[in-house]
Amino acid sequence: MKALKSMFVLGIMLVTVCSCGNDGNPVETGGEDIEIIGMWQGEWSGDDFTLSILNSSMSWNFSQMDNLESQILEYDNDANTCIYRWTSHPVYTDKYQKMGWLSEPASTVDIRTYSEWNTLEEAMNDSVYKYDPITLTKI
Repeated sequence: MKALKSMFVLGIMLVTVCSCGNDGNPVETGGEDIEIIGMWQGEWSGDDFTLSILNSSMSWNFSQMDNLESQILEYDNDANTCIYRWTSHPVYTDKYQKMGWLSEPASTVDIRTYSEWNTLEEAMNDSVYKYDPITLTKI
């Protein structure tokens, strides 16, 4: 009986530990990939770039300037938005930003970004676009 009770307690502890969130990468997927996952080409400020989007990160590889990296913290395919934290950026490292895709992804998608913020909450609550739209083409 004592062994059965110990096994029960151990089982409860394992369920509790396994159900805890990963604060280091709290991506909220809802069980599906981000709609804009994949490799895209675009142009920003006269510089061509390739954008690689995964469920947990984005890499901007420019032809004329330094590459940029960010960690995707959460995304919402219904709202067409994602929140990310810049991990490599000459000005905005460790700042949070929201991006929205204005059209459903197909061979092209239009994206638009909001301001850069110090906290995740500020980025989440931002409702005013800061930058002009960028059209991306799937590669």
